[in-house]
Amino acid sequence: MQKMNTYVSLLRGINVAGQKKIKMEHLKRVYESKGFENVITYIQSGNVVFKSALQQDKISSSLEEAIKAEFGFEVPVIVRSLDEWIKICDKNPFIKNGELEEGNQYVAILNKVPEKSAIEHALAFDFINDSFSIEGREVYIWYASKFSDSKLDNKFLESKLKVVSTMRNWNTMNKLKELALSL
Repeated sequence: MQKMNTYVSLLRGINVAGQKKIKMEHLKRVYESKGFENVITYIQSGNVVFKSALQQDKISSSLEEAIKAEFGFEVPVIVRSLDEWIKICDKNPFIKNGELEEGNQYVAILNKVPEKSAIEHALAFDFINDSFSIEGREVYIWYASKFSDSKLDNKFLESKLKVVSTMRNWNTMNKLKELALSL
C-alpha cells in the first residue's frame, strides 16, 4: 500500500461574481473520483484538504483535467504538501511576537517561483501604506486598510511576476492548516 500524504489545494478564480461556479459538494466528488481520500472543502472559494498517494507534482494537472472534463472550463489548481503549508504559516514576515491584525493579512500562493527580474520589477512598485514580501512561491501581503481598497491584488501579482497566483486571507490560511493537521 502506498503512503498517503496530506495536501492543501487552492482553485484560482471560482465562484467569483457568478463566474466559474462550482458547488463544493460537487468539487469534493471530483477529488474523490481521482482517488483522493479524506477530502474536506472549506468555504466556497475552492479550498480543499485531502490525502493522496499521487506524487505532488502530478496532482495539479490531474485535478485541472478532471475539473475541465466535469465543469467545462479551465481552473488553475495550486497544491502544497502539509509540511509546506505549515512552513508558509510559520514564516510569515509580518507577524512579530504574535502581533498582526489578522483581517489585513493575506498570502498569495504562486504556482512557481518567479524569475529574479520579475521579482525586482514587482518590488519597484510602492503601494504607500500596503506592504508585501515575496518569499519563494508565496507573497505575504499586509494591507493598511482593506484588501478591496488596494491595487496590490492578484492581477498585479500575476502581471508583474508572470505566474499564476491565488490569494487567501490569514484566517483561511490558518483554518486550512488546522484542517490538514486533523487528517
